[in-house]
Amino acid sequence: MRQLRERQNVIDANNRVGSLRRRPNRQVLESGLICQLVGQSIGGTGSAIELGINMVHEQQARKQGYGPRAGIAKVMALKQQLEQLFEQRRKLVSRSDMDPEDLAIALREEAVLRDITDMGLHEYCDFHAGARRYATFQNALYIFDMAKKRHWSVWQYCRFKWSAQTQSSFEWGWIDFDLYLWFSYFYKPFS
Repeated sequence: MRQLRERQNVIDANNRVGSLRRRPNRQVLESGLICQLVGQSIGGTGSAIELGINMVHEQQARKQGYGPRAGIAKVMALKQQLEQLFEQRRKLVSRSDMDPEDLAIALREEAVLRDITDMGLHEYCDFHAGARRYATFQNALYIFDMAKKRHWSVWQYCRFKWSAQTQSSFEWGWIDFDLYLWFSYFYKPFS
């Protein structure tokens, strides 16, 4: 109904469409700032929750012995066991009375087994480094996202508070309005 009245007010007597010149509704503009404040706060809270979940999972993994240091220590112990097994195999092969062809095959098998072991260790190193790098990257993104959302939610709160204090600030445009609010808040003369 209101739209029909506005349309009738815009069309003049000669059936020409004119422009309706109304000042923006101040309450509507201020309530838009509240929506932005709530959205930024929800986004920052979500990042904080995700960071907290990552930290809890990392702590649980450390308690169960799956932390980075424990994992590296376990792999180093396994590597030493494998080296001892290779040494025992070499001694058994050298003491046995095998044909020269079987001895050559046994030595080649040892070389292949060493290569497979080295590939497995190298794969673990790549996985471990990649997992640590990804976890650090993800946590850093959450921290920066929280900082960004915190900054913008505080900024929206300040804009909302300052817009209630100023009367003609919406006529300047948003850039001037932001600068005006920033300077009027931080550079108040002492009273």
